[in-house]
Parts: sequence; structure tokens; C-alpha cells
Amino acid sequence: MPLPTLIFLIVVAVVLVYLGIWLYCIRPRSASDAPSTTELAKYDYAHRGYYEKDQSIPENSLPAFQRAVSKGFGVELDLQLTADGQVVVFHDDTLKRMCGVDVPVSSLTWEQLQQYTLADSGEKIPLFTQVLKVMNGRTPMIIELKPYQDVEALCSKTYEILLRYKGPWCVESFSPLVVKWFRKNKPDVVRGQLMARFTHKDKPLNLITAFLARNLFVNAMGRPDFVAYDVDARKNWSLRTARRLFHLQEVSWTIRTPQQLWAVKAEGAWGIFEHFDASKRK
Repeated sequence: MPLPTLIFLIVVAVVLVYLGIWLYCIRPRSASDAPSTTELAKYDYAHRGYYEKDQSIPENSLPAFQRAVSKGFGVELDLQLTADGQVVVFHDDTLKRMCGVDVPVSSLTWEQLQQYTLADSGEKIPLFTQVLKVMNGRTPMIIELKPYQDVEALCSKTYEILLRYKGPWCVESFSPLVVKWFRKNKPDVVRGQLMARFTHKDKPLNLITAFLARNLFVNAMGRPDFVAYDVDARKNWSLRTARRLFHLQEVSWTIRTPQQLWAVKAEGAWGIFEHFDASKRK
């Protein structure tokens, strides 16, 4: 066999193998095995509750969640653990941005956290159980688990709390280990993989892991029911292929204009929005 022909065949074989691995990895959970998302799909989701941009009603606060419920929105919220193992609703790993103190949330007990307020509003960091009382099953929740601490403890404690809750919810995380935990231990739960346009500059990723993450190769670990992708990066080829070929459900975040929300919904995505009233089509 001539050398050019051999080289051509090797290149074709490599390309076909790569395509096979890529398609295998990016596919979601099989629809025949997945729980229903019908109720979840009916809502638009207020990012960290329906809070104010100036934090006069702070993000991830009880008033923000009550406000979202009163408007008929679903809510997206963030969970992590305190030093004494309490599940709290807070986004950042430290208190610096929201409370003005550069201290990790995980280094403080629940009692110690109560000395701080959210953006000088007088509101405190809520327990997840307190938020659930406000929600009271009235609208759905997209629950993001923040992988700042032990994945096993965070996932199991969150699930144990939700066992007593009557209302629709699902989980998501940037960490494929969280999604994998629910795939393995609680397959009846709707699960989602959060994703963005990661590069090697995003800690602690290197060039290879950033490429694998943003192109959904990590779906092979958790087989998510949906992928929540950064709205500004949703033209990603892997996301578009998975949507068209495997009917992957897309959730688009964080949407900041009504026009952007209507555009993604027109393509079948769910929307997570902030800083505007999603009930007004203007």
C-alpha cells in the first residue's frame, strides 16, 4: 500500500474514533429512563431569587425567594455547607462580596454566620430549610450544589432535606462529581450539568480539562437530563449537536434582557434570568 494512502486511512480512522468517543460522551440520559420534567419546563427561573441589582433585596435571601414566588417564577439557588454541616443558601465560597469579610463560608458555623448581613440589608444567610418554608412547594427550584466542600456530604444532606419537601425541584452543578453522585445514588432525581466557555485560565482547569468540560465530554460521568449553559456561549458545537441529535434539554443562564429570554425559549431552552420582570413581554 502506498504511503500516502496509508496515511490517509490512518487519519480517517483517527477522526472516526474521535467522533465516536465524542458522540458517546456528550449524550444525556436516555429519555426512556429519565424522570418527567414537564412541571419544571413550565417556568422561567429567577437567578438567586428575584433580587434587586443594587442588592436592596439581596440575592439568595428570603425576601428574594418570596418575591419570586409571588410573581409566579421558579427560582435558582445555591447550596453549600457550613463548618458544622448545615446546608445554607449562598453563592460564593467566601463572604467578601456579599458581607464584606474575606472569610470562607465553610470555615464558620451556622451560629457564627449569623453575625453577618447580606449587603448591609439586614438579611442573613438563610438555611436551606428556611427557604423551603418560604417556597412551600408553590413553584419549582433549580438547586445548584457548590462543590466547595465534600461532595458526598453536600449531596446526601441536600437530598435528606428534600425528602420532606412537597414541590418540584431538580439539581445541577458545575462539578461532574455532583451530577455523578445523583446518577449513582438517586437516579429518580432530575439532574443537570452546568457549563460555560471554560479555558485554561479558569482555575483549577488546564488546557485539556477546559476543552473536555466546555465540549460536554463530562456528560459521560453524570449522564445529565439537561445542560445549563452560559447564554453567551450557547453556540458551542457540542451543545448544539447534543440538542439536535439526542434531544438534550438546554437551560440558558444568566439572561439579562427580555429579548434574550424569548429567543432562547423559542428554541426550546429553559431560562434563568435576573434584573428584569420576565412576566412582561416588552
